[in-house]
Amino acid sequence: MAYLHELEANLSPANFSEFLAILEDFKYQMLSTEVVVKRVQAMLAGKPPSLVTGFNIFLPIDYHIKPQRFDVAMSLVKKIRQRFEATDPGVLSSFVDILTRFQADAISLTETRSKVRALLQGESDSLADFDTFLPPAPAASSSSQSSSSSSS
Repeated sequence: MAYLHELEANLSPANFSEFLAILEDFKYQMLSTEVVVKRVQAMLAGKPPSLVTGFNIFLPIDYHIKPQRFDVAMSLVKKIRQRFEATDPGVLSSFVDILTRFQADAISLTETRSKVRALLQGESDSLADFDTFLPPAPAASSSSQSSSSSSS
């Protein structure tokens, strides 16, 4: 039940209703597991990874979804470890600390991006991977809000 409440909080009412309809069709075998997985993955694109992995409770184990972001994150951590382990081991611990604070909602997405960009300055490939890993930036940027408030 907790998963459905979390899902409802993160989806529009129309999308949540569509999700419930997909589950009902799946329950009555009107949709194949493959179709259900594709539809739900599309619906949850850009949402917190916990929503994607939480959906696995409804799926047979052979069809469990593993968010692509998780793979990118693990690859990025490995890359940072290999690159900085010998020369500056504090970079990896700082990176993990920043992500942990973001995950715990202790810092914003904007602050997370800023801190990681400063930490990985000059590491364009790692920064590109990091941008793939993070959720999309909100449509209204904080810089446009702050510039409009500073002009008043």
